[in-house]
Amino acid sequence: MDSPPGLGLETRAARMDTKYGPKGTHVSYSGAPYYKVRQDFDAWLKANHLPLSTRAGIPDTSLLMYLGLMYLGEDKYIRKDKLAGR
Repeated sequence: MDSPPGLGLETRAARMDTKYGPKGTHVSYSGAPYYKVRQDFDAWLKANHLPLSTRAGIPDTSLLMYLGLMYLGEDKYIRKDKLAGR
């Protein structure tokens, strides 16, 4: 299975391929690389006794840290280098 049930991305890609394929443009979808990375990351979290998460958890936080952003609430972010005293 390339993606979780309910997303329908494979179905959409197949329909678009049917529509555009005869014109020389082919559409395909494979979610496998994304899910493999997530599975590997979850395994690392478990091995390091950290909680798994689906929303606003360690993967999201690590992305913010990588980008150098701080969450201010209400979907507002600021770059840490723009804070006073830094």
